[in-house]
Amino acid sequence: MSEKRSAIYPSQFFRSSLIYAIGDLLTKGARIVLIPYYMACLSKQEIGQWSVLQAIIIATWTLLAFGFGAAIQRFYHDHDEDGDAFATSLWFARLGLSTLPAIIMAVAGYIYADQFSETLTVPLVMMAVAAGYFRASLNVTEQWFIIRQQPAAYRVFTFCQFLTTTLLTILFITGMGWGVAGAIGAELVSCLVWTIVSGCLLTRRARPRRNLIRWKEVFFYCLPALPHMFFMWGMSGVDRLILEQQVSSSDLGEYQIGYLLASVVSIGAMAMRSAWLPSFFKDTNTVTQRAQFGKTSTLFFYVVILSALCTFVFAEEIVSIFALASANRFDRAVDILRVVVAGNLGLSIFIGFNQPLFYERRIGVLASISGAGLLLNLLLNLILIPRIGIIGAAIATVVTYLAIAVSLMIVIRNLYQVRWEPGKLISFVGVACVIGMVSLWVSSGFGLLGMGLKSLLLLVYVITTLVEFKANAGGQGWSWHLRIEGLSGRLGRLQNMNRKA
Repeated sequence: MSEKRSAIYPSQFFRSSLIYAIGDLLTKGARIVLIPYYMACLSKQEIGQWSVLQAIIIATWTLLAFGFGAAIQRFYHDHDEDGDAFATSLWFARLGLSTLPAIIMAVAGYIYADQFSETLTVPLVMMAVAAGYFRASLNVTEQWFIIRQQPAAYRVFTFCQFLTTTLLTILFITGMGWGVAGAIGAELVSCLVWTIVSGCLLTRRARPRRNLIRWKEVFFYCLPALPHMFFMWGMSGVDRLILEQQVSSSDLGEYQIGYLLASVVSIGAMAMRSAWLPSFFKDTNTVTQRAQFGKTSTLFFYVVILSALCTFVFAEEIVSIFALASANRFDRAVDILRVVVAGNLGLSIFIGFNQPLFYERRIGVLASISGAGLLLNLLLNLILIPRIGIIGAAIATVVTYLAIAVSLMIVIRNLYQVRWEPGKLISFVGVACVIGMVSLWVSSGFGLLGMGLKSLLLLVYVITTLVEFKANAGGQGWSWHLRIEGLSGRLGRLQNMNRKA
């Protein structure tokens, strides 16, 4: 395959990233998009309960997916015209193989609700486990759309999931008054319905074939991914389980709101990764892979850092907008949002640099890093939460994600000759820290003036980090260009067109 075909240009990258971002925001989170609704209809205590149930759903979904989504990414193109049959066969195999583990997790959930939790009931935990079981089925289907480079189909599929979940949530909470049970029940029913639909979509494209899957190869690739994915869940979910035992449900509710709003940054990072992942796996030229990966990483990091900075600067306004219809105040959620968004920046860096390890089957290295991160996160949560509550959990998140990000960057530097630009990354982060600290002096109480000042600070960041001015040869004035290579090339073409005009 030629380098020309596999390259991703900025316009294509942003267009595909936007589509995947919308899809990820919906499929991974009606729970995020519906935050204003939950804040208006549920109490802080109920939001706290909901946060723990969400952690259970994600844990079940992560474990019972068996890492087969990664297998779709890695082996789909190896099967040529049988790629669709491979995806269908893997989908049905996962559904059957995960039944017994799902029963074991249901028993563990029963014990947790009955013996250890003071706020959750057994039926709620059982519903959460069932929702995670069916949600795991959709992971293979979504990765199938991504590896086939069908962002529009992916967006339609995820939007329909979101719409179903949203309508059921409104029906169960507002219409029937079921509260937290309505929120979890809506996810359960929606995941069940779309599991059936996804099975029909895959089967219509290709029938499953018994002997098509090379199970030794798939399990050799996926089994290391399973603990890695579970460790990643642990870093994002174990704090809820500890907080439930240490703080009030009201505080846990504020923590959940701030945490979820900050997670939009990492969802955007995963969307951008999806935008260039198919070409990365499709191209077998190692030199081309590494060169393209390095070029895209600078653009990737700039967008992620800018997104995190925007979220930090406008944290007060974001929480206020989401809480407009709520009778409660969520002041502590602002602090959580500001702290956790720094952690999500580290998570985004980790996401951006782990593709080569997935491709070359070094998933054991990833599992080692994420496992160490989980131990660090657990230790910090156990130390900090009893002392400073939800802020301690937020700090643990930041330290953990930044630690695994730095560790992965060191591993990538030692294992691969990827042409990335650490100087630019350091400058992006350094200037963002300065702008973020200055923005803390601008209170949301300043109204439109405050928003204008914060917007001006963001403009200063963009000009300082993205635009570079140079004196022309012969002292003939100044010229400017963008520091990111792909964007600079596009800018140059526009400038040439303007000169000809």
